[in-house]
Amino acid sequence: MRNWARFAGFAALLSVALGGSLLWALDYTPQNTEWTCKSQADPNHPENRAFDMLVCHPAKTRNLQPHSDAANSYRGENSSDNVKITDKLLAIFTGFLVLVGAVQGYYLWNASDATRQSVEVAERALTELEAPFIGLKVTEAGVAAIWRGEELEIRQT
Repeated sequence: MRNWARFAGFAALLSVALGGSLLWALDYTPQNTEWTCKSQADPNHPENRAFDMLVCHPAKTRNLQPHSDAANSYRGENSSDNVKITDKLLAIFTGFLVLVGAVQGYYLWNASDATRQSVEVAERALTELEAPFIGLKVTEAGVAAIWRGEELEIRQT
């Protein structure tokens, strides 16, 4: 059970990360390329024009040399001067949230172990301590009760 829970948590985290990456990639296409798009009829539905497809191809790559030169000119400056105090505080707060989340995860994991142990103790107590008791009351003289294994034999003497 413990390994299954770890796998499920890892799979959920991985799917969120991959889904977010995919959505980001779909929203932010490469900015250094010009695209040409044209409408084509869908080969699966040639009679219905409502199913036209939009097909896009990169036309040509833009010249990025001016951007590269501008970036190289800033290399000599101290880049930490451009960081605002709010950005630093936000980074510290985010790190604090990660730390608190890790501590909470540790205590939650220990609580799940304690809960599992409590369930095992309760189950054992129910099966071992709460066994049924059978009482025998003799109302006539001359009756004998003999236990044989798990069977009770009653006979007159």
